[in-house]
Amino acid sequence: MPDPPATHRAVIVIDVLRATTVIVCALANGAREVIPVAGVDAARDLAKSRGGALLGGEERNERIPGFDFGNSPQEYDARVREKTVVLRTTNGTRALQAFRGVSPVWCGAFANASAIVRALARPAVSSATLVCAGQAGEFSLEDFVCAGAFVDGIGSLRETHGDDEAIAARELFRANRGALAALLEQGNHARALRRAGFGSDIPFAAKLDRYDVLPALEDGAVVASPPT
Repeated sequence: MPDPPATHRAVIVIDVLRATTVIVCALANGAREVIPVAGVDAARDLAKSRGGALLGGEERNERIPGFDFGNSPQEYDARVREKTVVLRTTNGTRALQAFRGVSPVWCGAFANASAIVRALARPAVSSATLVCAGQAGEFSLEDFVCAGAFVDGIGSLRETHGDDEAIAARELFRANRGALAALLEQGNHARALRRAGFGSDIPFAAKLDRYDVLPALEDGAVVASPPT
């Protein structure tokens, strides 16, 4: 009799506003890979070593001087097709770097919620850790509610046993599923984005299942893994 398949703990990194939404959009629009880095200089050096790579990201919510893109998911359109994107953000890319060498690690957002839920339902996934990138090390409303969307979705497909945080996130998502943008608008990060002129990113990032893409961190780069 063959051995049963190995089971693994999956890690889902969530930064709705805006890094993981950016990654979902870039890959959905044909980017070859998105490489998350923590520092501005590291991003520039890496892009220089990868001829033709595009630079994206933010510092204090603004596009970094000399970068091709900022951190608005709406920027990552057909221009990224077949390109490597080197991405530096304040919170999300740092969170991803913390899990280099771990597998599987997926990037989650409202924009690809169903793809994440289907991945979590795979028989080989025994459990999951939902990592909310937050804002400058603090609690983030949008990431917490997005985690709740994943908890709610996986609970409809298989028996789950979440902790109290997971239950709270799920119930907050359920109560606001029809008005996610309005809920996110109340958060501190959303207010900062509006002040910086990026208010349109909030409803964009709040839309469920904009794309069917599963971004997976592999060997330091995020690539589109086949969703199931």
